[in-house]
Amino acid sequence: MDKSKSNIYMDQSKSNTYMEYLYNLEELYWKDKSREVWLMNGLVEGIKVCKNAPVMTHLLFADDSLLFYKATIKDFQTIKEYLQKYCLASGQENNFDKSGILFSKKIPKHLKQQLSNILDISNRDFGEKYLGTPTVFQASKIQTLMGILQAVDARISIWLHKLLSQAARTTLIKHISQVIPLYQMDAFLIPKHLCRKMDSHLCKFWWVETLDPKDRKLHLLGRDILCSPKSEGGLGFRKAKLNNLAMLTRNVWRIIENPHCLLVIVLKARYFPRTDFLNAKCPNKCSWTWKCLHAIKELINPFITWIVGDGQFIDPWCDKWIPSLGSASPNPLVPPDPNIKVSYFINPITRSWDVNRLNTHFDDASVEKIVTIPLSQICTHDKRAWDLSKNGRFTSKVGLRGLRPSPCSALWKKPSPIISHNIFVGYYDKWMPPPTSWIKCNTDGAYDDISENNGAGYVMRDFSNIASFCGSIVFEVKFVEEAEARAIWAALKKAVEQKLTHIIIESEFRILSEVVVKTYPFVSPLYIAH
Repeated sequence: MDKSKSNIYMDQSKSNTYMEYLYNLEELYWKDKSREVWLMNGLVEGIKVCKNAPVMTHLLFADDSLLFYKATIKDFQTIKEYLQKYCLASGQENNFDKSGILFSKKIPKHLKQQLSNILDISNRDFGEKYLGTPTVFQASKIQTLMGILQAVDARISIWLHKLLSQAARTTLIKHISQVIPLYQMDAFLIPKHLCRKMDSHLCKFWWVETLDPKDRKLHLLGRDILCSPKSEGGLGFRKAKLNNLAMLTRNVWRIIENPHCLLVIVLKARYFPRTDFLNAKCPNKCSWTWKCLHAIKELINPFITWIVGDGQFIDPWCDKWIPSLGSASPNPLVPPDPNIKVSYFINPITRSWDVNRLNTHFDDASVEKIVTIPLSQICTHDKRAWDLSKNGRFTSKVGLRGLRPSPCSALWKKPSPIISHNIFVGYYDKWMPPPTSWIKCNTDGAYDDISENNGAGYVMRDFSNIASFCGSIVFEVKFVEEAEARAIWAALKKAVEQKLTHIIIESEFRILSEVVVKTYPFVSPLYIAH
């Protein structure tokens, strides 16, 4: 905003979230005839975030009005005149005591006073928050958003946790405490320090512990276990960091699906005028909001694919548009031509794939996958799809599944300190008894691509073929290799619980066994010939 601009805030009520508010402005803003009349007649002058951005004169939300004008006596007198006309026509009055006005920094003090007197508004700021979102940002993001932690702590402090059962405390955490910061999480990346603090304080409440540092009780289970899904032995609490990522991912997905809404038009004019949102960069000088959206966009980019319509917008060489092909990009036989789109390989008359062109540019495996992609007989636009859902649509629940680290990834990161170094991992063709005093664990996992049913299990036997432990588990997996990895994870978890010191783990997947051996220097390979 330049030195001659001002914002006027007419406040009657507060509800919903700031980001939600920005998404629902398109109809109110673009179809508002009064805005067109004011601009065409030169009655007022709005503001722009950059040269090619649309002119903003006002935003309306519920009973609130945000007015953006040049800080001149002419504009302010015009505003006052039209507000008076509105009051006479509607029978309502503006509450100037709850209204505020915000000037640019370089406007002279005497001019601020003169303009404020025209509208009889004495409050020269918007307050610390609007719709739950801070209006003034400090140098420290932790200090700016410290109110989130304070709100959660205030709610926890009034609950008599000693008189509540575990089920009651669980319900309060899930449906009240973890919901309080969602409005702010909807707009910004919350600092990790605040997220850890919120998780820690909620876990203290669940273990009947106050926020007093001197009040310390034994936590029989760690925070990570409590915050894991019920299918993995947890209580289903959502970590604040994952909640934050899911809420922001929802907003990023709405930007991708609604490129013509007001928010996207303003962001495009400022940050990516010559490209689309997914290929936008993050300049050094940009707003915190854009930094948050850009960070989330880079995080979820691997989960976004294309649904082929007319093929006019899909880059066949770089974009992900072929299902069930690993990276979802075909293997070219010729140097990629940046001017070619997927529409080049579609016969516009028959609405079918042009096999001759496909064979010229891609290998046989890629062509075989491409021709199985169905094409609609009605020419439609290309659409983005969320790769982790069945119908291609994004939901917060599906988003959490992709953002939450898999238990298998934790398995490959660090060894367990309880199990000794007498561990052998290999693949097998038929079962052979282990040496005396050793335990052999056979694992298996299965996944049905059609029904998406899955399962994993393990059985531990000694040298006399007597089973000592066995188990079966069901997880949400996307391929059979992950089911096999989860079976190994469950077997190692059981070995940790039972403090087994001499164990051999056998899996059907040789590649998976080699990954474990390469990851852990203390794990020895055990290859059994077929």
